[in-house]
Amino acid sequence: MNRRHDFQPSVTVLIGIGGLFDWVSSVERAADVLLTWPQHGIAWNAAVDMCRRAMEGAATAGQARRAFVEAALAKGNLVQG
Repeated sequence: MNRRHDFQPSVTVLIGIGGLFDWVSSVERAADVLLTWPQHGIAWNAAVDMCRRAMEGAATAGQARRAFVEAALAKGNLVQG
């Protein structure tokens, strides 16, 4: 079964060059976005791990969202979280 784990509310981050935005509204999308970031750090590692755990049912979407927001803050990509 392919189940989506929605974020409430979505998280807005900058992506790429040119000021493009992405509205991340699920654990699965957050994981996809994280894997596009070229620089990794402690917050990135924690967010990837938390997204994986949420998709496995060992963490909540809210926990994954918080970790994703922290990673976006650390990268300087958070617009609204």
